[in-house]
Parts: sequence; structure tokens; C-alpha cells
Amino acid sequence: MEIEDGKFVYFQEEINKALSFLKSYLNGLTNNPLINKE
Repeated sequence: MEIEDGKFVYFQEEINKALSFLKSYLNGLTNNPLINKE
């Protein structure tokens, strides 16, 4: 599997962005006090 360096680096950066977004999103969900309120 051959990927051009530029594309591969860009792909990794996009994955890192998505992962950090998911982490902050999940942290927001678990830390959100509104979830425990009914």
C-alpha cells in the first residue's frame, strides 16, 4: 500500500483532529450536568 507522503501526513492530521474532537465531545457528555437532570 503506497501513499504519497503529503497525503499520508494530511490523512494522519485529519484522524488526529477527529480523535481529539471525539474525546472532547465525549468528555463534554460525561461532564455535562444536564444529563443527570430530568
